[in-house]
Formats: sequence, structure tokens, C-alpha cells
Amino acid sequence: MSSLASGDVAGILLAALKSRIVSVSRPDRCFGHLSDSAWLWVNTKGTSRYAWIRERVPRLPDAEIQRRTNGAAGDVVIERGFRVYRTIRRHCEEFGRPLEGGARVLDFGCGWGRVLRLFLRDLPPNQLYGVDPDADRTDFCRKTLPGVSVQLIRPLPPLDFPGGHFDLIYLNSVFSHLSEESHRAWLKEFHRLLAPGGVLAATTWPREFLERCDRARSQPESAAGTVIPLARFFLPHKAAWLMRYDAGDYCFSQDETRHEPDAPEWLRYYGSTCIPEDYVRRHWSPDFELRAFTLHDRNELGQNMIVVTKCQSDESNPGDRRTMTEPRLFDPADIDPKRFPTFLIVGANKGGTTSLYHYLSQHPQIGMAKTKEPRFFSCFRQSMAAGASQDVSGGDPAARERMQRARGAAPPPVATLSEYQALFDGCAGLPVRGEASTNYLSAAQRIIPLIQSMAPDMKIIASLRNPIDRAYSYYLMRQSQGVETRPFSEIMEAGLQGEMDVSIRLGLYAEPVAQYQQAFGRQQCLFLPYDLLQAEPLAFLREVFAFLGADADFQPDVRRRHNRADQWIKRGRDSAAATRLSDAEFARCLPLFEADLRALAPLVDFDPLVWLERASAAGSWMPRWS
Repeated sequence: MSSLASGDVAGILLAALKSRIVSVSRPDRCFGHLSDSAWLWVNTKGTSRYAWIRERVPRLPDAEIQRRTNGAAGDVVIERGFRVYRTIRRHCEEFGRPLEGGARVLDFGCGWGRVLRLFLRDLPPNQLYGVDPDADRTDFCRKTLPGVSVQLIRPLPPLDFPGGHFDLIYLNSVFSHLSEESHRAWLKEFHRLLAPGGVLAATTWPREFLERCDRARSQPESAAGTVIPLARFFLPHKAAWLMRYDAGDYCFSQDETRHEPDAPEWLRYYGSTCIPEDYVRRHWSPDFELRAFTLHDRNELGQNMIVVTKCQSDESNPGDRRTMTEPRLFDPADIDPKRFPTFLIVGANKGGTTSLYHYLSQHPQIGMAKTKEPRFFSCFRQSMAAGASQDVSGGDPAARERMQRARGAAPPPVATLSEYQALFDGCAGLPVRGEASTNYLSAAQRIIPLIQSMAPDMKIIASLRNPIDRAYSYYLMRQSQGVETRPFSEIMEAGLQGEMDVSIRLGLYAEPVAQYQQAFGRQQCLFLPYDLLQAEPLAFLREVFAFLGADADFQPDVRRRHNRADQWIKRGRDSAAATRLSDAEFARCLPLFEADLRALAPLVDFDPLVWLERASAAGSWMPRWS
């Protein structure tokens, strides 16, 4: 949190967090609004500095237990677990199983709950499950994670859960230790437990681990840490094991010195394991579809990560099962600079971006992608040949059905580089090219590294709207689509109690604005008030044209406003009244956004704090930008 703001802004954000922690009991409602960096801060520096945070965050086991289990103790242990949590969470979003609504998560081999505790930000405790064969660890989890279902299990299946019960099953450093017999038995059980399309994520030792074990054998007997234990695996030498790995064979080795008569039963199946990608492709299909095989990175993940989804096949027709797709790797040489954007309109959702997209399309020096909302950077997959449809129904099948009846299925995102570059075929000769995808603002932290890797000089544009008016406009759209059935007041009241609906989260601008500025430089980012686009669209566009280096005197036809809120109002209602909240309703929503707007103020070249004054300004909508 301290990295996001400083001085008074940090104090305001800390005070808002304390107020929420004191007043809200459920962890996901208490912490669900936090960014990744803020959530990590809460679990590390925050717990060490503030007693009121320690009272709400699960405690860690003794340092000796941490070191014996994870090889280290303290913040570094949580930081390593957080990288696993963040990667799994990102894959769930990418592959259509976001951790929201009624999603259920199983941590297989939960240990003392190092990773499981982090999912308390996303889901209620009663939707989280952990299992482990060690009684001491499961006892600790039960004591420190109230409401989470934690079970002691035997080394082999089955588990005491109904079929199709989970949306996500993850194994952190478990398939890096199991024998092939145990591996295959549990893989079959996971297929039973996952819902169709559910995500299975598992880490395993990389090929490099075979070489590490070989190097350990050359170390002196007095070597500390894990050197000597590593030397006991994958004997007698690495060459044979490397050949097996490269041939796609399951590589499992046990430390024979641990096989004592009174050893726990699970040690029969325990050792060190390296699973190559070819093995996964051959033996996990056709029950699972491989979505990603992420190679280990010491700065991110210490092991390879396998991510698959349960095939959504007709179980009565085994021949109908989908097979695994070949990997699709990103190669910088594949990027054609003339068929790639020079700027992105990243938001805000319901902030006039459709009008802005069409107005910019008229400029003779600017080429816009053939379609709006390609969502390429948020849906790009290195291991898929195509993307999945965007699901804005919150994971609710009934809501999804109502939405599809209302306007048909949402168009799929553009998930491959070749498809994305084809969107710019018609403007390859123009000096300025852009696209508009409004989820780029809320997904900033996740997608910025990808944008930087592909286009480090990218320019960023956003039209920021009064977050309360934006939330209501978004609500009207979802209500018209049949996705939202609750009254707006109920959603806002739930937000005040800590249950942050997506309509609220999309209006929290400060952190993504700061992240884009930090990544690309403030001079490469343009954040303007939506109010200016509404009141003086030509003045707004002059700012944009000049920022992009295009002719700022060009005047497009701005008579038409696209995708207006009153287009979403159900027939028979007074659209003038329905599209505007009363001053009393507006004032009730202010506490949801005030701290964020105060943090935003020093980051932008207009005054967003005037948005707080609407209730006392007799309907004045215009901010005093400078």
C-alpha cells in the first residue's frame, strides 16, 4: 500500500481500510476491494505494523514450522505464496472461471494454509476448502481459518466431496513430489470433482531441478540447507534422467533413507517429481485440455505450472471429448509495427468510449481497429489458439441466459496476435493507430507487463466519469440486459457494508491510473474528464488529437452520441428521470468513492474532487479542470 500513495493520500486509504476492517465481518467483503499489491501489503507489512490488521488476518505458524515446510519464514514465505495465488487467479479469469459468485476452491495439499488464506479476499470462507495428509497442519488451518472446510486425507483417493463440486482445484508443490501411481489416481479424482470447464492448476519441478540435484552431489558433506537432501534424488547421475525427461517420461525419485518402518503412509508415494509437458499432453488428455504450461521463473514461480480445464464433453459419448491444443507462443518478431496500435483507450467503462472510438475513426491521420472492445491484452493466451467469449454475467447461468436472450452472446475477445493485427489491416499506412477496450483500466496491473513487452512506447487514454454516475449508468445497462435484477440502492448499500459489486469496483480509478503512469510515464498518459466530452466534445477531441500528434484542428461530426444510458432504459419508463440519481441517492454513495477520488486528484490534470460536491451544487455536473 505504501508503494501506491504517500503522505496524506496513504493516510486516507489506511483510514478507509481500518474503518472497513472494524465494521465488516466477512473477509471477502472486508478485503475484496483491495488490489493485489494492497492485499499483499496487508498480509506482510500491514500485519507486522498494525494490531487491528493482525486481528483480522490469519496468523502464521511458528518460524521453525515455516522453515521446515517452506524453507524460509516471515514475509518472504507469504510473498512466494502470493505469486502462486496471483498466477492461479489470473489463469482462472483468462479461462472463463473468475473467482466470484458461488465459485468453490480446493487447495489440495494446503499445508498450514499459506496460499489458501489469500483466497479469503475473493470468496466467503464457506466456499474455500483445504485438504492435507498431515494432521498437525490441518489442525492449524482449522484454528486460523474459521469457516474454511479443512480435512485430513489419506494418501490415495477418494475425497468426501460430490462430483462437479469445485470450480478450481490447485496443487502447490504437490505434483512435484508424488509418484506416478499416486499422480494418476488423484488426476482421475480431480476430474470427478471438477465442474465442466473447471480449472486445475498444479506445479511440478522443472527440468533444471534434475541438474540441481546432480550439482548438490558435488557439494561438501557440511553443506547447509537443502543441498544434501537434493543429492539423494535422481541417482546415479543426471544424464539418464535428462534423457527420460526429454522423451516425455514421468521422472520420480525417492529418498530411500526416509523409508523407515514407522514412517507415515503417505511417504510411500512421496519423493521428487519432474513432469514434462509432453507427458501432460499424452496422459492428461482427453479428460483435460491443456491451457498453459508455464516455465519456472525464480522471480515469479519456483516451479513449472500446469494449467488445464476439464473438457466439457458429453460423458455418454467418449469420442466427443476435446483434445489438447498445441501451444501458441508469443514471438516479438511476429509483431508488425504497421499493424499494431500506437495508443489504447483503456476506459472508463460507461465513460463515453464508444463515442470517442467513432469520433477518432473520422480523423484522416488516425486508424482505429475494425471493432471496439477486442480485449486482446486482457485475453491473450500463449497456449490457446482462440479466446473464449467474454462472460459479464457474474458466473450466473440464469443471468447469462437472460443476457443472451436480450442481445445475443457477447462477441469473443481477440486472443491471438494474428487476429489482433488483422484488425489494423485497413489502417496500416496511417501514422496513428488505436483501439478501445474498457476492461484495460480495471485489468491494468495484470496486462501492463504484456503491453510493455509488445509496445513499450504505447500511449494511454482514458475518459474518467464521476464514479457514481458511471456506476448507475452501468447498472441501467445490466438491468436492461436482464443480468441485474436488484435495485441500485441495494447494490450500493451492500457496498457500504463491504460487498463491492463490479459496478463499484470499475469506478475506483486511482490505482490503475497510477500504474499506467508509472509504467509508461505521465507524459505518455492522458486522463480527461468525461464531463468535458459531454459538454464540449470538440475541446475534448482537440486535447486527444494533440496528445496523439495528429492535426488538432480537425473537427469530426460529433452530433451523434453513441451508447447513451437512455438507450438501455426499459420501455415505458421516464428516461430523463431514470438516467439520473436524486441528490439524496447520490450523497448516500459518496463514502464508496471519496477516498479513491482524493487519491486520484494529484494524478490527473483536472479536479475530480468536484464530483463530491454534486449533492450541494444544485445539479452542477462540470468539474473545474485546470
